[in-house]
Amino acid sequence: MYPLIPYKRFTIRTNLSCDQAMDILRQSVQSRTSRFSTPPPGARFEGTLWADRFRIKRVIRYRNSFLPILQGRFVAAGHETVVDVTMVMQPAVLGILLLFCGGGVIGIAKAVSDFARAGELDYRFGIPFFMFAFLYFLTFVGFGSEAEKAQIMLEQVFNSSGGGT
Repeated sequence: MYPLIPYKRFTIRTNLSCDQAMDILRQSVQSRTSRFSTPPPGARFEGTLWADRFRIKRVIRYRNSFLPILQGRFVAAGHETVVDVTMVMQPAVLGILLLFCGGGVIGIAKAVSDFARAGELDYRFGIPFFMFAFLYFLTFVGFGSEAEKAQIMLEQVFNSSGGGT
């Protein structure tokens, strides 16, 4: 994961062909019929698969705004297939976080200007810094833990087929 943005990239190498790797993944992905429907108990992921790429997320039975979206593609590399995966935050959540961060930056600028003008620290000086740090911590713990779970689960999909390395 990168230190400033909730984003993670990794690769999975498998001895399967691109078509076989896609078929293995297709068995674990349920297409979503509606926003409020729950996938069957056997589904590990939900989303969309195309000929050489996919956009999926982990199936959970609870709400979590930090659930990453896995975007990947299958690339043939000799006798193996490389699954190149990028995990990103959901766009709406990222937008809300950017709004809060913008508010934090404005608060920090105001606190610094008030300190420069008055020459003394007020208890309100630390509030925007605390808000910014808390938001950063919350985002990276939430996204990081969910990204780790999704990566392990996706690796298990390919390793259980006997083709993962």
